[in-house]
Amino acid sequence: MKTDYQSERRQIFSPQQQEKILLGIINLECARQLIPMVQSGYRLTPIVLETLKWSGQKDLIFALMNVKFDFDGDSRWLFSFLCDLFGEKNTAAMVVQKSQKDNCQSCWKTMYSLLSTEQLEENEQWEELAKKGKWEILARHKRFDDIICNPSNRYSSDAAKILTENNQLPRIIELKKFQWLTQISGGEEILWRHKQYAVLFTHRDSLRRWSEADVICKLCSIPEGQNFLYRIKEYQILVGAGCFAPFWQNENWNTLACLECYRAIDWNRWLQKEKNSDFETRKIYRFAVKAKQWQFLADHRQYRLLLKKGRLFYCCKQLFARTTAGKRK
Repeated sequence: MKTDYQSERRQIFSPQQQEKILLGIINLECARQLIPMVQSGYRLTPIVLETLKWSGQKDLIFALMNVKFDFDGDSRWLFSFLCDLFGEKNTAAMVVQKSQKDNCQSCWKTMYSLLSTEQLEENEQWEELAKKGKWEILARHKRFDDIICNPSNRYSSDAAKILTENNQLPRIIELKKFQWLTQISGGEEILWRHKQYAVLFTHRDSLRRWSEADVICKLCSIPEGQNFLYRIKEYQILVGAGCFAPFWQNENWNTLACLECYRAIDWNRWLQKEKNSDFETRKIYRFAVKAKQWQFLADHRQYRLLLKKGRLFYCCKQLFARTTAGKRK
C-alpha cells in the first residue's frame, strides 16, 4: 500500500508550527511556494493571509483561493477578509462558484450561508432564494416554477397569492403540486375535480371555504371517496356516516365487529370465510354473543354459549326444528 510520506512528515508539525513555516517562506520572498505547500496540506490561517495582503500579494491570495486548501480559522472572518480584498460582488461570485463544486471545503459552504439576499439574486441562486421564501424576488424574475416546486415544500399563503395574481393555477395543476390549492380560495373545487382526496383530507381543517365536516361529507358521498377513507383506515368516519360498502366489498367483518357495528355484519359469510380456522371461528362466536345473534348461534349448534347466556328457548327451538325435520325424512 502506498504511503503518503509528505502527509506523515507534515503531521509532526502543529498548526502553529505550520503557520511559522509558511510565514518563513513568505519572509524569504518565496511566497509562490505557498501554493504547492497548501495543496499538500499546510493550513492557511488569518495571520498568513493578512501577511500576504499587506505585503502586496493579492494575486497570490486569489490563486490560493482557487486551489484546495484547509483553513484554520473562522469562516466568517475569511468571508469578511475576501470582501475587503476583492469586493463584495466578486467575493459573492467566487463563493457561489466554489460552494457548488463537489467535495468543496466546508468554509465555502459556510460562506455561502453568509450571502445576502441581494447577492443570491445577483448570482441567480433561485433555489436558495426559494428555500428562504423570497417569493417576491422569484416572481420579479418570472421564476414561478421555482416557487411552485420549491425544495423545502413550503406552501405559504403569501406565495399562493403571488401565484394566483400571476395566473399560475394551470401551471400548478400541470406540475401536480396540488397542495398549493389548499392556500387558494376556491381551490377546494379544483382539488375535488382532480380527485385529490388525500390533499383535501390532510388539510380538511385549514381549507379556505370547506370545513372539515364538508370534506368528510363529500368523501362519504361517493364510492371513490369511501374507498379512499377505507384505504387510509379511517374506519370510524365511515361507520359514523353509515358507509359500510367498503367493508362488505373487502369482507372486513372483524373491523365492523370491533367497532360494534353488528347489524352491518353478514355473519354467515364471515363464518364461511374463516371456516378453516378454529381460532377465528371461536372469535366469531364470541362476537355473536356480544351482538346477541342468538339464532345464528343456534343455527350453528353453539348450545353451550346459548345456555351460558340463559337462552334456553333458542336451544329448544333449534333442537325441536331438527327433530321435526328428521321425522319428516
